[in-house]
Amino acid sequence: MNFNKARVFFVLLGCLLLVAGALLLNKDILLSPVQVKNERFTTYARTFETIPILRSQLALADDAFVTISAKSFYVLDLTSNTVLAERNAERILRPASTTKLMTALIALELWPRTMPITTTSVPELSGFKSIFPIGQQYYLEDLIRAALIQSSNDAAYLIAQQHTEGISGFVARMNERAQELGLESTYFENPAGFDADNQISSARDLAILTKEFLRVPFLAEVVATSQATITTIDGKFSVPLR
Repeated sequence: MNFNKARVFFVLLGCLLLVAGALLLNKDILLSPVQVKNERFTTYARTFETIPILRSQLALADDAFVTISAKSFYVLDLTSNTVLAERNAERILRPASTTKLMTALIALELWPRTMPITTTSVPELSGFKSIFPIGQQYYLEDLIRAALIQSSNDAAYLIAQQHTEGISGFVARMNERAQELGLESTYFENPAGFDADNQISSARDLAILTKEFLRVPFLAEVVATSQATITTIDGKFSVPLR
């Protein structure tokens, strides 16, 4: 999965989670524990008639989801933690840039948003164009913005380099956090999402990670932003993000 596709996947995943959560606040919507399966998908919520946006796509008909081409997906109601629908939710896939969800989450669990970070060379990114000249200083929160809005790989690595044990220590903490969250199919080898043998996740795991991620107001605000401009701490340089 390339990074552009990963960004689209993440946006769609976030939209599904948020829409499902918001719509199901309606007290008139009744959920049933009945599972309905066919060869294409499994649904868990029986009554969709009162949810116009879901009625056509989540109808319990044999031809449902024919317009959804995703190899796997997992629709979760954030309010009740109810699984509404899924397809191959446990299938192992490359998380690509959705890895940066965990990178951002760990960064804010370790350090304050206003921690200054000086840009350096990132050997792991040899061959990739950096958006950050060496020697500039940014606040952590702005590098997080770059990682999530621009899907900046160098921002992800610059963040990870701040760990006392370097990038490997940061990635180790990412994997510890994955275990704490019960992400059974997830493992990270790098903080940016480059494909690697053990850089893996699943739709179910990404949904759980996204739910935890959205608990942090700042992170929820950032992923709802389509473009922004960050500046160095001294205000002399700026970087547009989109």
